[in-house]
Amino acid sequence: MNYEIKSSCDILPVDLSETTIFKDLLLSKSYGLCVAQPKNGKSLLILELLACALLGKDFMGFECLNPIESALYVYGEGGSGLGRRLEALREKHRDPLATLYCMTHEEFCVYEHSHNDLLIRAISQQCDLSPQIIVFDTIRSMAGNHSDTDNVSTAKLFSNAKALIKEFECSVIYVHHTLKNSNTYAGGVNVRGATDFLWSVSDGAFWADSGKETPESDKKYFQLMPLCNSVVIVPSDHNAIHEQVDYAEIESGLEYLKNGGDLIAIRVGKAIWGDGKTSLTKRQKEVVTKVIELYRQSENSTSYDIGEP
Repeated sequence: MNYEIKSSCDILPVDLSETTIFKDLLLSKSYGLCVAQPKNGKSLLILELLACALLGKDFMGFECLNPIESALYVYGEGGSGLGRRLEALREKHRDPLATLYCMTHEEFCVYEHSHNDLLIRAISQQCDLSPQIIVFDTIRSMAGNHSDTDNVSTAKLFSNAKALIKEFECSVIYVHHTLKNSNTYAGGVNVRGATDFLWSVSDGAFWADSGKETPESDKKYFQLMPLCNSVVIVPSDHNAIHEQVDYAEIESGLEYLKNGGDLIAIRVGKAIWGDGKTSLTKRQKEVVTKVIELYRQSENSTSYDIGEP
């Protein structure tokens, strides 16, 4: 082994433009987390990010400087709604997204080095193109017997990320939950210092989390647009999904659907609403109202999937 010592004059600034996927958001060969409470649209956002990266499109106002050729989406919760989401994503972007590879495996564990080694082998054998972004959605669904609040387990998680980056020169994104009724992420105390980026999703907004109070101007708002038998992410100038609504508006919307067309069935988390009898939480009523508004603009959708299955 030889060590090379250089003059400080020979060490020049790195041109990050060549290694930046999305300006001010995502570098190649980096790893980090996208965190949110359940049912906040984080999975839909990440799928939209992958599609934009593959097609060279801007994502939520972040400019795509270097499109990628392939990506891998590892989904740890059975994938029951994944097919609908991908169909809607393909329809939105008018592209087959053939190099967006997917894997669903309920026994895969993000903390186990042996599982990571098997994943590397599977990628090498089954993917025509090595993925330049790998997403794990979510850590909790692929935790096995490990705790996502344990520092030792967290170190193993990021060790696996580094192994993937070394093998494929890719970026690694872990989709993760915040603690219940909190904006604080679940994980060991070394999470923020160990990761290259931390993104947050809350109340219809997405932003890069610096650890300080995020100015409202830095948040990127989005809403859900019904398409095919699912929904897709579209940017919004305001918090369209979570705005406060009156229950009378829901009843008015229901009457509109009953009298003006087919009665749609809406999935809100695990609740199915379609006959006006199902009891919904305040949060679910807000979402239903928004879906009704979107339904009025839609001609080809009869069933909408809101949030994670």
